[in-house]
Order: sequence, then C-alpha cells, then structure tokens
Amino acid sequence: MKPKVLLSFFLFTMLIASFAFTAQSQEQWLKYRTSTRPSLLIGPSRGQNASFVTTPPEGLALPQFSEHRPPIFFKWRMAYAPGGYSWMALDASKKGAFYDRLYLDWDLDGEIADEEPIMASEARTMDNHGDSKFIARKIMLPGGDGPNAYYFTVYCYDFGNDNTSVGCNQAGWYEENIIIDGQSTRCAVIDNDGNGVFNDCNPDFEACDIIRLAVPGERPIPDCGGFTYSSYQGRYLELDSKLYETEIAADGSNIKISPAENPEMGKLQLDPGIKLIEIFGKSGYYAKKPKDGMVELPAGEYRLYRYEMSRTGVDGKDWQIRQDVAYHEDLFTVKTGETTQLSLGEPFKCVVEAEKRGKGYDLNLSLKTAKGDDFLYLREGERPPAPKLHIKNEDGTYEHTYPLEYG
Repeated sequence: MKPKVLLSFFLFTMLIASFAFTAQSQEQWLKYRTSTRPSLLIGPSRGQNASFVTTPPEGLALPQFSEHRPPIFFKWRMAYAPGGYSWMALDASKKGAFYDRLYLDWDLDGEIADEEPIMASEARTMDNHGDSKFIARKIMLPGGDGPNAYYFTVYCYDFGNDNTSVGCNQAGWYEENIIIDGQSTRCAVIDNDGNGVFNDCNPDFEACDIIRLAVPGERPIPDCGGFTYSSYQGRYLELDSKLYETEIAADGSNIKISPAENPEMGKLQLDPGIKLIEIFGKSGYYAKKPKDGMVELPAGEYRLYRYEMSRTGVDGKDWQIRQDVAYHEDLFTVKTGETTQLSLGEPFKCVVEAEKRGKGYDLNLSLKTAKGDDFLYLREGERPPAPKLHIKNEDGTYEHTYPLEYG
C-alpha cells in the first residue's frame, strides 16, 4: 500500500503546484469597491488638481448659471472623453452661497448644457471664501465586458486672497485576494491620477497608477489600509528580491502576475554613501540598498523618487541626507548589459531669500539640491544647530551676523 500512498501524495502535490501556476499565469479577477473616504481603506492617492478659468471655454454649450457668483470652469483629464479631457463647471445656487452646484459631462459627449446639476454633499461659506465637496459621483466608462461604474469626488477650496483650488479624486478601486507563488495575497489596483484608467505606467509619478499588496507576515505600511507593499505600476514588481511580471487591465478588473523569465537587466552605479534609492518607470518601481555602490535593475527608463545617503563632514561628524520627492531630477536609462552612472543631489547649495517688510527684511536660508529640490539633513541622527547669516555691505560700513531659527 505504501507506493499507492506516495503516488497519491505526489499527484496531489503536482495538482496544487499546477493550480498555483495556472492562477498566476491567467487573469485573476478583482472586485470594484467604493468609499467616500478611500484613503482610510487603501491609503493615499494623488488625484487631479485642476487649473480653472472664469471665462467660458470657446465652443462649450453652457447651462443657465445663477448670477450669485461668477461660475468657474476646469478640465478633468479623462481618458475616455473626447480629446482626453472633460469640462466641469461650478456655480452658486443662491445668494451668499459658495460653489455648491456642479455641472458634469455625465455621458462624455463634450457638452454640459444638457446635464442636470449636482448639489454639493458639503458646502460652507465663511466671509468671502469657503469650501465644497461633491462625494462619490458615478459615471459609466467602457470596459472589457461592457460599461463599468466609476466613482469619484470633486472638491473646491477657496482660502481667500484669490487662492482657490479645485480638483477631483477617485472614490473607487479594484481589490481582491490573488495568488502569488501559491500564497493568497490581498491586492488593490488604484487609479492614482483619477483619469478613468487603472494601468497607467509613466515615469511621472503624478500620472502613474498604483498597485498595493498585503503580503502575509510583512509589516504594514503606516496609514496605508494594512497594505505591506505599495508600488507605482510597471512591467515588473519586486517582492522579497524576486521579480514578477505583471499585466493589469485598463479598466482595473483583472491582473496577471507570474515570475519573470529572463528579463533584460542592467546596472546602476551610485555615488559613495548612498544607503537607499527608490526609482520608478515603465519597467517598475524599485527600492534598493546598493552593494558596493551598485544595484541591478531591469533595463528601461527611470525617474528618481527618493534616496538616503550618509557622509562624514569636515567636522568629522556623520551627516545623513534624505530627499523624499525628487521633482526636478532628469530621466535616466538603464541599458541591457551596461552600467549607468547616476549622481544624486550634489552639489548641495545654500539659498538666501530676502523679503522687505516695512523698514526691515525677512530673511530665509534654505539648503537645496543641485536641481533645486528640498532635502532633510541630520548630524549624528539629530537636527544640527540652526545656521547663522553674516551680512556685510560693499564698503564695509555695515557688518552683522544674524542667528536664524528653524520654522
């Protein structure tokens, strides 16, 4: 009987292995979920901050606005709309009210004159400014198996002094447990830029969508809905030093994920002292700790996101530098079988700004990267003493050193 038991166990093991392989190689389906506050469940996403105009866009048929407050118009970048964007308009429904009425091109036909207005779920008016929110609105977007519901929020904030902000964010995402290497893992696919498409891969992090995973046994990311891994989307993702190839549907409804087979790789040579680097592009998002100043990556075009470095200063102390968002760093390319040199941040520069206030001046001193980004710096793990500013005029009749303060 023993040979039969062993054979049965072998066949059972092969069946499980075959199922795991098939589940990863084929589409794994996700469910669409909505919330008025999605960041509490899936963590933050960026959405769209829109530039608005008060002059009606040329050629746009308009509804009958009230005369209580001049209407404002703004573009929503929407992949399925004509020209890639849809106009929205905000109006005040009564005298003294803030913008509490929204006109939206529901059917994405390029018109708002034929649309019924939406009233704000929240609206406040305070003196000459206020704020309003339009929570969890729904439109229908094309999908692989027919139209799909898409939920989003619209907001408007007026802080006074002609400082008004309008925009929108997704209020729905796709989520389900999927199989990765035979292990059930919670997965969420997020339309980070709120344009109706869930698989944007872009070296601009404001226009790149997000995938999040809750890997069993891993430590959750703070304020990220229990997820342990968050990545800008790309062709590959890296889990526990293992590379996986991913394919996400444009409507977000399904994902394919499988171990990468023979990906084309290149190397990145970094400055001495770099302890951690995070980069992303169409080939994926990677957080790497260099070994001997070198990291290996799939070939492709990337953008620097953040890095940490440590250097010994002229004072003999250990200085730690961290740049969290590298807005101005240029794209760079990692080529197959080649090594690319990447210099980060340096030389750092000191920037002094002066603003006249009455008979005196407000002085501000800041440290910037070579490309003009802010960064955090510590000495021996603590904030160093605030610097001093020495001022001397051309003929030497005035000379003074001013102590500066943080904040």
